[in-house]
Amino acid sequence: MLLTNRVAVVTGASKGIGQAIAKEIAANGVRVVLASRAEDKLKAVAKEIVTAGGEALAIRTDISKVEDVMRMVEMCKERFGPPDILVNNAGAIARATIHEMAIEEWDEVIAVNLRGTFLCCKAVLGDMLKMGKGDIFIVSSNRARRGKATRSAYCASKAGLRLFGQSLREEVREHNIRVHTFILAGVDTPMIRNSYPEADPSEWIASKDVGRMVVYCCSQPDIVDTPEIELRSLASGD
Repeated sequence: MLLTNRVAVVTGASKGIGQAIAKEIAANGVRVVLASRAEDKLKAVAKEIVTAGGEALAIRTDISKVEDVMRMVEMCKERFGPPDILVNNAGAIARATIHEMAIEEWDEVIAVNLRGTFLCCKAVLGDMLKMGKGDIFIVSSNRARRGKATRSAYCASKAGLRLFGQSLREEVREHNIRVHTFILAGVDTPMIRNSYPEADPSEWIASKDVGRMVVYCCSQPDIVDTPEIELRSLASGD
């Protein structure tokens, strides 16, 4: 297996891209902690991974809350050891014009997408710096480059994540910690299906393809840096 003896935390792992990443890296030998607010779905994913011969621990986590994130990382360390892979995948979206959007909707998107990523990175970096290694993934979007009506909070948060990833990379690369920012477009997820109900999902790439890219990045020699990767369907015009 490509990634035997490595330990990962994957946020937003109860469905979509996060679930696919968790399954793919577990199939390649990674011991995986699954984090999400959807506890029942999370446990079902962990059961699938264990049934397939992998190792997984489901921990209900609200990544916008400091105490939840710290507890999740401590439970990971107790069960598997300190994580040397972090996949910041959890995401929220609000669909409303700026004029009509509730302040609480805006705050929720920023809290999950930006604050949650910051908290998770901060929680694992101490151990990664001590180990002198690590792979951190930031899941951004093509909406980081161009805004869209009724998606202001989502676009702003994804643009923020892109620059957050660039800043983090500058801080940690001398410590042999790699930061990979994924710019995603045309990936088949429940969120995208809800956003584009008129689209043909057969023209999108599968979530498992993102998982394979995580495995690829983690399995590269230490000298190989992949700071930003764009994944999109050939059929995607966006």
